[in-house]
Amino acid sequence: MILIWDVTSAADAKAYYAACLACGVEPDRLGYYGEGQEAAGVYGGELARMLGLVGKTVDRETFERLCDNRHPFEDTPLTPRTNAFRRVCKDLTFSGPKSFAILEAFAGDAERRRLRQAFDESAAETVSLDIEPDMQSRVRKGGADFDRLTGNSLTAGFNHATDRPVDDQTPPDMHWHKHLLLWNATYDPVEQRIKAGQVGDIVRDKGYYRAAFYSRLAGKLAALGYGIDRLGGNAWEVAGIPASMIAKFSKRTAQIEAEAERRGVTDAASKARLGAMTRAGKQKDWTMAELRSAWADQLSDGERDALAAVYRRDGQEQPAVSAREAVSFAIDHVSEQRSVAPERAFKAAALLHGLGSLTPEQIAAEMVNPVHGLIVGELSGRRMATTERLQAEEDAIVRFATRGKGTAEPVGVSPALERGRLNDGQWRAVTGLLESQNRVNVVIGPAGAGKTDMLKTYAHGMAMAGQTLAFLATSSDAVAVLHKDKFTDATTMARFLLDTRLQESLRGGTVVCDESSMLGHKDACRFFALAESLNLTVTLIGDPRQHGSVPRGALLTLMSGHAGVKPFRLSEIMRQTHEGYRAAVSSLAEGRTLDGFDGVDRLGWIKEIGDDGERHGRLAGDYVAATQAGESCLVVSPTHAEAQAITQEIRGQLRQAGLLGEPEHRFSRLVAVPASEAERGQASTYRQGKLVLQFHQNAKGGFVKGERLAVADASAVPLAEAEKFSLYREEAIGLAVGDRLRFTGSVKTLDGKHTLKNGAIRSITAIRGERITLDNGWTISGKEAGHFRHGFVDTSFGSQGKTVAKVLLGMSAASAGAMSQEQFYVSASRGKRSLTLYTDDKAAIRSAIQKSSLKPVALDLRQAKATPSPMERMAAFHAGLTERLKRLAYYASLMRRATHSAMPGLDASRQVAERQERAGGYGR
Repeated sequence: MILIWDVTSAADAKAYYAACLACGVEPDRLGYYGEGQEAAGVYGGELARMLGLVGKTVDRETFERLCDNRHPFEDTPLTPRTNAFRRVCKDLTFSGPKSFAILEAFAGDAERRRLRQAFDESAAETVSLDIEPDMQSRVRKGGADFDRLTGNSLTAGFNHATDRPVDDQTPPDMHWHKHLLLWNATYDPVEQRIKAGQVGDIVRDKGYYRAAFYSRLAGKLAALGYGIDRLGGNAWEVAGIPASMIAKFSKRTAQIEAEAERRGVTDAASKARLGAMTRAGKQKDWTMAELRSAWADQLSDGERDALAAVYRRDGQEQPAVSAREAVSFAIDHVSEQRSVAPERAFKAAALLHGLGSLTPEQIAAEMVNPVHGLIVGELSGRRMATTERLQAEEDAIVRFATRGKGTAEPVGVSPALERGRLNDGQWRAVTGLLESQNRVNVVIGPAGAGKTDMLKTYAHGMAMAGQTLAFLATSSDAVAVLHKDKFTDATTMARFLLDTRLQESLRGGTVVCDESSMLGHKDACRFFALAESLNLTVTLIGDPRQHGSVPRGALLTLMSGHAGVKPFRLSEIMRQTHEGYRAAVSSLAEGRTLDGFDGVDRLGWIKEIGDDGERHGRLAGDYVAATQAGESCLVVSPTHAEAQAITQEIRGQLRQAGLLGEPEHRFSRLVAVPASEAERGQASTYRQGKLVLQFHQNAKGGFVKGERLAVADASAVPLAEAEKFSLYREEAIGLAVGDRLRFTGSVKTLDGKHTLKNGAIRSITAIRGERITLDNGWTISGKEAGHFRHGFVDTSFGSQGKTVAKVLLGMSAASAGAMSQEQFYVSASRGKRSLTLYTDDKAAIRSAIQKSSLKPVALDLRQAKATPSPMERMAAFHAGLTERLKRLAYYASLMRRATHSAMPGLDASRQVAERQERAGGYGR
């Protein structure tokens, strides 16, 4: 693992690492920071070499001078500017799996040195080969505003032997790890001076660095004879270390998990932040001898035997993974959700898939193998990759749209068709669609621009002309909205793609696809192929500034940017009745995100409250008040973790108000596991906890649609049928009368007469045993249903398409990673009358919503040319050098031949050698 933290205070840095610097002075002390026998921190990096520090032990004087942004040996600043808010350094924390820490802790002295050397070399190689070459400096001189690659850094590395303790008496668990301080300094070779570093790209690419570090560490352990147990994703362990030992010596992790469960935190980044918030206070000092004795006392006889077998290298090796297999897996895995992805995303997935078998260099070499069809280019200064197959998929979509231009018979506008209350944009869209001669048409417009009224008038015009018209949508939620708007025959795109009777019934007609920005390219390609064979005309409705598809694709971008489809535009927003609110949403819809945010702020609708409990309490109070007043209200949060914390507060206040019953009944629900089809096809995926498969199609082996399979043994999973099932884990949920349920999948009622679709929301009116009665009179089985959650809070994805009187946003800085322009626009635009945003850090939210989650398309790389990577430049240099040496050898042979022809006494053996050289010489 590699975690990255900011160290923003020189005083904090000096205090926090003081114990590290004392290691060599107080050899009997261990504490959290390290082992007395170990050397104190060591400086590294190319900038350290320039400063005369490289390889030197970190001493207090130089360390504190660097903390104060001073040159280590001269009375001058290190970088030009020092201010109170200056970042001192980044703390990059390298750690292996718990099983490695166990292996290191119980090893003999010689083996421990080998294990630590493998760890240190893996970290050092990752820094020198991957991280340091990415170091940049900011260029602002002369009005410039860009980042320049410098490729040099200054680091100070400290090895630590234990986890933080869970209390002041229990011995801390073993946890060999390295804190590597990356100083906020780099040498700019153009300006020829040391400047502040720019590490945004380094933070962005930490997932790749982690994979590279893991691959190097696992490879070195394999070379020492240890088996590598690949568990799928980022997880792995040293083979043979019992799971009971890993759990036993993970007390700190268990403490964080317990706190995370209490707070409703589920994502890894937020759990890491919890770790920093739940540190133990003053602790007992332990020597390594005392710790090893305490650790050994915790082992069972069986665990001791298993550990001894690991040290003997008793047959723990997993089958090797070839570079070709790893890259093929990575392409399938990454491209499920992205048509174009960072090149390093493919590399990281391949490295993790082949842990213990492959190095970063082997993966880089394999990725250029033509068999994979990978295409690499540069977009916005970043190396991105796609495949020939994904470009062909988009070519097929574009081809249908471009070939269909001018080939459709226009329906025409009946003189009897009344405009009614439509504004100019709505009317132009209606008449444009009826008069279009194109097979593919696009209508785009912001949230609340009157799409429904436009579609109703269009449908009336089509009916007047006797035309077949059908409405599809990309989600059950969107279909529910269409049904509410009286498009009662609307259905999902998924059903249309599978239902041959429905397809045939629409032959020669027109299909309108709503929320088409969420239609992935895989399904879009199938949809357009059906449209071709059924002679359909297609109209895509959507908003490219709202959320895009979860599967790979950016369909509306593809239509406008590569198919040249000119959209009909709805521009006038009519949803918001408050003038200032409407103006703010208009700014968001036009991509002026900060203007929109500031507009909301000027209305006084952003509430900055630092305390989580108080903030959630205020939001929950607003929700309960709206509910009691009969006002429609929607609560939206960026992450499920924050939504869960807000839900707990809402339920508590509802219970106090007498709107939520007692007692609480415990049920089990199914939570989707985010595993790609490529991952679902790997046995290793099913070794981490209890999982449940549910088939959404009939599959080989006698599995039928809707059937569930609890995984007790990975060998029982039909891996070849991964496309036909989804993966879930079970989670406890408390329900009471008055709770709102949001259904996350199709659930049949107990009598079998009705089905609750994904996205449906119902309230609970009675709970009797396993029977849950809903507010529409339907009854479901709490034991068997599974696909539901509390329905008080939505994510922005779930809120898209909804309209309410009042919207409440819970957006803490902890959820900033899930925020974007699109997320904020969708969330903020749901309300008619008002919006209130609750946050703990207004500035952090303002910064987070500036990034876009809009996906590029594969065809964007058709013309893009990539700048060679450092590894590719090195390979090209060696290739060029080899070529030059061959040329020199060739010219030398010519000189020898000329000399030999002038020397008749040349012996026969040298003449034979010359003939052989000419036969295989350069240029032949």
